[in-house]
Amino acid sequence: MTKTTIYLPEDLQHDLEALAKQENRTKADLIREALRTYVQQKPRRLPKSIGMGQDGSLGASEIDSWIKENWIKDLGLDNAG
Repeated sequence: MTKTTIYLPEDLQHDLEALAKQENRTKADLIREALRTYVQQKPRRLPKSIGMGQDGSLGASEIDSWIKENWIKDLGLDNAG
């Protein structure tokens, strides 16, 4: 674990202290929980390369059949187990 310093407005600091006392937890524990929840709720950004070649001709449900029809036969894998 690493140490991080943050600056809080006085009203937030007082609310945090009151909540920590009420729940018998440390302020640091409450801050970690709040940050973890915030970060987990944010959508993850996809790498910029994903979707670059998308031409709109195939939907997600059609990809498996396209691979079977176009790649597996071309590679001679259609008779493999």
